[in-house]
Amino acid sequence: MKNLLTIFTLVFTVMFSSANSASGQEFRGVHDMLNTEDMSDPFFLSAVIQRCSGLYTSLTIFSEAVPQKLKDVSMHNAVNGSKVATSLLNQKLNEPAKNELKVQERIRTYTSVYYKQLEKSQTMTGSIFSDWTKREFAQCNKIFSNFK
Repeated sequence: MKNLLTIFTLVFTVMFSSANSASGQEFRGVHDMLNTEDMSDPFFLSAVIQRCSGLYTSLTIFSEAVPQKLKDVSMHNAVNGSKVATSLLNQKLNEPAKNELKVQERIRTYTSVYYKQLEKSQTMTGSIFSDWTKREFAQCNKIFSNFK
């Protein structure tokens, strides 16, 4: 019985400390990264573009209230962003297949982060665009205007 209690305590402690460390991490959006990282480094530029692709993807899946034309443009940007982000990562780490999987995984993560932010904003204000998401979209739109 004592061993069972010790195991339970150990498992509970590990779960609690893992949850605390994960929730203590702050998400760094596009704006923050552009202001703190070296954008001449393909790794960091790829990371920013991955976030933008996640942001665009979150908009395409968010709501029926988003006009179809905006969803189409956003999906086009997300797909192009994925290709550009992978290409940039290949410049730094020449492992194309592995890099493509990493980029896709990160875009899914960022899509979730941005989706939650859109949802939170809509719940609190009635609009999916908080000041933070407007700033993120403005930064991404500026970056993606160079891809056309």
